[in-house]
Order: sequence, then C-alpha cells, then structure tokens
Amino acid sequence: MVVVAWFELIVGVGILGFWLIAVASRRVPEIGQGDRAIWFHMTAEVVIGLVLVAGGVALLAVGSEPWARTLAAAAAGGMAYSTINSPGYYAREGTWGVVVAFGVLTVLAIVVIAVLAVG
Repeated sequence: MVVVAWFELIVGVGILGFWLIAVASRRVPEIGQGDRAIWFHMTAEVVIGLVLVAGGVALLAVGSEPWARTLAAAAAGGMAYSTINSPGYYAREGTWGVVVAFGVLTVLAIVVIAVLAVG
C-alpha cells in the first residue's frame, strides 16, 4: 500500500501544482476568454488532487484500514475519469505526447483501484 500511497500523493500534488502554476502564469486562455466551463473543470481537478493527497496520507497513516482504501480508491476513480476526459484538449492542440502520458496514467489509476480492491 505504500507504493499506492506515494503514487496518489505525487499525482495529487502534481495536479494541484499544475493548476497553481497554470493560473498564476496566465496559461489558461479560457479564463481570459470568459469561458465559464474552465472554472468547473479546474474545480473538479483541484478536488481530485486534494482527494488523492488525502487518500495517500490516509494509506500512509493507517495502512490498509477499509476506510483508507475506500478513500484512496475513490481518489483513483476520480483520477481515472480525469485522465480519460482531459486529454481531449491536448489532442485538439496536437500534443500527442501528453495524450499518451494521460493514457499511461489512466492505466495506472485502474491498476491502483484493482490493488486497493484486493487489499
């Protein structure tokens, strides 16, 4: 479970850091264009990042307690959804390396869910 915990911590902090840097450096053009949908997308991803961090911390703190595994699995499920949904933007831009990276993260999220289900 330690590997899963650190994976969730790293990905969660990565998501939070990505959005912090993207917004602070004004690299989210949808904000300037008045596209309200981006705020819902960013909120969802920040929540996923926070839940991933919480899941990772819970696994490190209490190990395989059922509630910690459930929290971590829910976080991984959110991550799987996000890594399937988010690459559309990068595909539209033709940034295929990022699309592939999201695909790898999707597979890893599914593996994490399976590991947590088995216990």
